[in-house]
Amino acid sequence: MLGATIARIRQTHASVVVIGPTIEYDSSFPGLLARAVWSGDLDAVTQRRIDERVQMNNLMAKAASENSTPYIDVQGIICPNGKCILFANPHTPMQFDYGHLTFPASQLVVAKMPEM
Repeated sequence: MLGATIARIRQTHASVVVIGPTIEYDSSFPGLLARAVWSGDLDAVTQRRIDERVQMNNLMAKAASENSTPYIDVQGIICPNGKCILFANPHTPMQFDYGHLTFPASQLVVAKMPEM
C-alpha cells in the first residue's frame, strides 16, 4: 500500500520522503512517566511501548527502501539504541498522552531529523 502511494505521488513529479510513526504506549504517557519517576525506574517506560507500532515502523522503512524513497525513522530518534527519551526538556515530557508528541518534543524530533 505504501509503495502504491509513493508511486502515485511520484506521478505528480513531487519529491517523496516517508516519515515514520511515533512511539505509542499502552497507557497514558504522563501516568507512566509519573509512576516511573516515583519508583525510580525510568527504564520501565520504554518497556510499555506498543509492539505493533514498532513493527509498523519496520514495515514502513522496508517499503520506503524497496521504493528507493528516503525514510525518517522517528522511533529511532525518540528511542535511540532502544532507550526512549522521556523528556523534551527538563520540564516537558515527550508525549502528552499515549502517543502524541508535545510541542517541545516535536521541535526536538525535527531538529534531529536528517536533512533531505
